[in-house]
Amino acid sequence: MKPDIVPEHLKNPINYKILVLIFVSVIAFQSALYFIPESEKYEFIISVISFVNPLATSIASFVIWKRYGGTLVFGRAYFFLGMAYFMVFAAELTYLIYDLVLNIDPYPSIADVFFFALYPFTLIHLILNIKFFKLKILQTEKKWLFIIPIFIIITYVLSSIFSTSGNAENYFSFDFFYGLIFTIGSAITLAFAILGAKIFKEGALGTVWFLLVIGILVNTIGDVWYYHLEIFGQYDLMHPVNIFWYSSYWLMVYALYRHKKEM
Repeated sequence: MKPDIVPEHLKNPINYKILVLIFVSVIAFQSALYFIPESEKYEFIISVISFVNPLATSIASFVIWKRYGGTLVFGRAYFFLGMAYFMVFAAELTYLIYDLVLNIDPYPSIADVFFFALYPFTLIHLILNIKFFKLKILQTEKKWLFIIPIFIIITYVLSSIFSTSGNAENYFSFDFFYGLIFTIGSAITLAFAILGAKIFKEGALGTVWFLLVIGILVNTIGDVWYYHLEIFGQYDLMHPVNIFWYSSYWLMVYALYRHKKEM
């Protein structure tokens, strides 16, 4: 049975103090790392934080899934979102084992299979919601599903080309095409999230979807930047690109908390 139409107005506005707290906290954590002497313990702290964050997001998603387990859309949708971030947790844990236990370079590795799984699982979550609440997507809306990914992909390609100073060996390397695969996945996910936010912008889920879009956008920036860095071997655990991933996870947790509160 289809639920009632989403209310016309949001019940509660976003608490922007929480958003500021999220960004300030992750920046403070990243900055504090510069004062910790480099050691295996230092790397272990960063690695633990890296897999605790997606695990927290996964747990928050499964809490929503359990609450709406018997419903037609939310029960399935939030299970897939929980699986999406559980895959990231598995990827980070695998990355940690490769790096600190086996002393093997974790890029590329089986961890990347888990990292990539974030995109199809998140897409299933987004599509289930979009199809249920909007049976027909307008042509103008469909165009944005192509325009947004193309813009992000072009940004990745051009930034890589201009950074190589004309050295085709770099921007046509394995790392370039490998990163392009993940960039495409992240870009398509963002496009569908933006479509969902447009659909729900005036309803009770408007706040939730706005936060989800911000979280996915921040994650997309982190992904594109990271795979650009890997082309030139410039990524390390101290790199500020981590700020985008940390922020994305906790924005998602806040979005899920708002979903539980609004619905």
